[in-house]
Amino acid sequence: MKSIFLSLVLLLSSLILPVNAHVQVAKSIKEKAILICVPGLTENPSTFKKFADDMAHYGVSTYGVDVQGYEICEPGKKQEKVDFNKTVSRVMETARILRKKHPGLPVFLLGESTGGAIALKAAALSTDLFDGLICTVPTWQVRSTIKIGSLEVLDLTVCRKRQRGMAVNLVIKRATDKQDLRDALMAVESRRQRFSIVETAKFVRFMNAGPKTASQVRDLPVLFVDGLKDKVSKPTGCAFLFNKIASQKKTYILDAEAGHLICEEGQYSRPLLLGIRNWINKAITKDIATSPEAHLISSDSVKLADSIQIKKTFECAGVSPNAIVAKRYAGQISSAN
Repeated sequence: MKSIFLSLVLLLSSLILPVNAHVQVAKSIKEKAILICVPGLTENPSTFKKFADDMAHYGVSTYGVDVQGYEICEPGKKQEKVDFNKTVSRVMETARILRKKHPGLPVFLLGESTGGAIALKAAALSTDLFDGLICTVPTWQVRSTIKIGSLEVLDLTVCRKRQRGMAVNLVIKRATDKQDLRDALMAVESRRQRFSIVETAKFVRFMNAGPKTASQVRDLPVLFVDGLKDKVSKPTGCAFLFNKIASQKKTYILDAEAGHLICEEGQYSRPLLLGIRNWINKAITKDIATSPEAHLISSDSVKLADSIQIKKTFECAGVSPNAIVAKRYAGQISSAN
């Protein structure tokens, strides 16, 4: 009953959404598919720019959807509250608009981090709107939640005059080991630095529903991408969500060298980009396997500790790797055939 009520609420709210709830990130000259991307915590669609440009070479035009409340409002205006359910409605409405604008083209949905949880919900509610779902490191089990929560409380109280929020900065530091990228991300002026206790509670509740939401995704091609070196979410968390996906047309890719940022800020390897491209091509041609598949992207040599974690992660996902890409390739990703 609750799920039916929520579906009605999301449908009604989608009818009053503005038609410009999405932005085009990159357009392909010879379009063969549409991709809708949902960003992670405090990010915006521009974070997918490099990924979108690369996908455009393969005939995929990319659009991004803003998550309500992630950005600082304009001076003099009231700050929007984070609302994941309204964002789910925005994603669904974007799919409807793009399907009408591009009749005959398949529409895929991709979400990264918290965007992955939002995409998962949208796909669960409206599988008919999408031809495939891609979740990269979808948020469910977050590392050090008590520490992050404590910093958020400090940000709202004794440290409220600080320009940069300590909780958000901690998440950014864990999202990437590259100092130049950290500095660039922290310097984004439009980024929300603090969230209220109510917003935080809604975030936790929405993310905790991940396994139940995953079990509602049926009869849809699904691709999960996981990073073994993710310092924000636990890799086994992503694997567990994959295991809960009801659709049997699902594929799991574990990149042994990837962190939390993957499609955002272009932090993917060439093999991973090609893996995503190949999966989309198979989904377009209806050549997706009807039973779960898994792939491992790894360097030539893997440390013993990583090997143990890789085995544990695949066991948690409930699959064994069908194929292993043993090398990373140098050179420009956009030059790949």
